Amino acid sequence: MTLKATWLVLLLSLSLNALADGRAVTACGLDRFQFTLIPKKDVEEQMREFQPLADLLVEGLGVPVDILPASSYASVIDAMTTGAADMAVMGPAAYLLAVQQEPGLSPFATLAMESGRFTTEGSSYYSMLLVGADSEFDDTLDLRGASVALGDPASTSGNLVPRALFPEAAGEGFDGFFGALTYTGGHDRALDALIAGRVDGAFVSSSRVDEYVQRGKVSVDGLRVIWRSGPLHYDPFVFSARLCEPVKARVRELMMTPSPQLSRYLNNVGAKRVTPVAHQDYQILEPLIAPR
Repeated sequence: MTLKATWLVLLLSLSLNALADGRAVTACGLDRFQFTLIPKKDVEEQMREFQPLADLLVEGLGVPVDILPASSYASVIDAMTTGAADMAVMGPAAYLLAVQQEPGLSPFATLAMESGRFTTEGSSYYSMLLVGADSEFDDTLDLRGASVALGDPASTSGNLVPRALFPEAAGEGFDGFFGALTYTGGHDRALDALIAGRVDGAFVSSSRVDEYVQRGKVSVDGLRVIWRSGPLHYDPFVFSARLCEPVKARVRELMMTPSPQLSRYLNNVGAKRVTPVAHQDYQILEPLIAPR
């Protein structure tokens, strides 16, 4: 086969694949694709980080793609249980809370992160209680009566896991142990409160701390870990119940296949690759999630 003939076959194959993808999207009645994100940091910054992924979906699905800003974990849960969004990046606990309301939700992917000073390479992270390096607190019991920042009420590592597991280390109930507990709305805000000295400690995700260190917002020597949970599976990408199977299959293919847009997205969020997950990967957390 000549080079020209080879190129014609390749172009024909690509055209047929694109046509098949377009037909699948059209058959599903999808005229635009919407996804949303739990607000782990500044919303505008998150949207910039995820823009290459949106570009990839636009190209691969052939329909407009919207990134829906979210003000809280609860708003993301609401968007997914009501069908207002087609896909979301959810915290593990937020996903489990959502699937109680809408069993048709399906997690399908997560990120394998680069290693940091507080998180090992891979798809797991930790909930940590941090204090400043020059703090008077040296161990868990020293923090009795202290002021502590939490993230969102539905945050896995910023609230639910600490509430479930920290009392074993403290030897008493969570609320009664600390002097003051403040919900800040996200990991970044909890870290900001700690760095600014507005609280004595903060429960946060280890991966968020690593990003703060990488960005130079805090020195790795400026923090001390007082308590750390066991490994937690990283945030799932979740499909809504209303999304049809051909579109789900196409999104999986786009997110699992190397491409320039995917590489830019992974670089933006400090990840090495996208890996598949299923509901079973998050079931270990179910005992920590009280039924609504």
